[in-house]
Amino acid sequence: AFLLVALIATGVVLKIKHDREMEALRIYNETYLVLDGVEYLRASAELDLSGLQITEPEKLTELKNLKKLNIRNTGISTAQYDVLRAGLPQCEILWSVPFQGGYVDDTVQELTLESLSAEDLSVFAYLPELVTVNADLCRDYDAIFALSEQYPELAVTYTVTIGGTTYPHTQDQITVTDPDAEELKTQLALLHHLENVTLEGTLPDNAALIELKDMFPNMTFLWN
Repeated sequence: AFLLVALIATGVVLKIKHDREMEALRIYNETYLVLDGVEYLRASAELDLSGLQITEPEKLTELKNLKKLNIRNTGISTAQYDVLRAGLPQCEILWSVPFQGGYVDDTVQELTLESLSAEDLSVFAYLPELVTVNADLCRDYDAIFALSEQYPELAVTYTVTIGGTTYPHTQDQITVTDPDAEELKTQLALLHHLENVTLEGTLPDNAALIELKDMFPNMTFLWN
């Protein structure tokens, strides 16, 4: 009988201890969010995690009191950002947007490009303050035109080289010395504001010149 009472008493003590531990764990989990081994108060209104490697960013959506979150230079992908944006709609999120193997600040207003691909275009939706894209050194014209069409609010500049001379995309008249007909067929189409083309020096044959006039009826061609 004594042994039975002792066992019961031990069981009661263990249960009380277990209940206390569970209660302490519950309070701890309600108070703190553990992310990559670091404790953060769930009541936090602002967090600066810039420069840290965040392996489970989706956990941050549990911090419903957040008003401002800095996750710049943390390696967050666009898909992970989308999860955070959806889970924390009331929170201002500062981050670095993955772009061409590096990162661009999400508040950038001007961007200079040396290359551009169709895969890059979706990134521009994550740059709400971007105003100007300088693509003067870029020769990926299909992607440049797609960018302008998809984001008409952006001021996109680019250049075109014809006969060794480089022209801004707004050029409305040019003079080409010793023109190459095949180059003209390709490059003239890239200058959407071009109106007058003067050809001098050694010229293509008449058939090639007439073909150019027919290809670009909105341009005036002058030659001797």
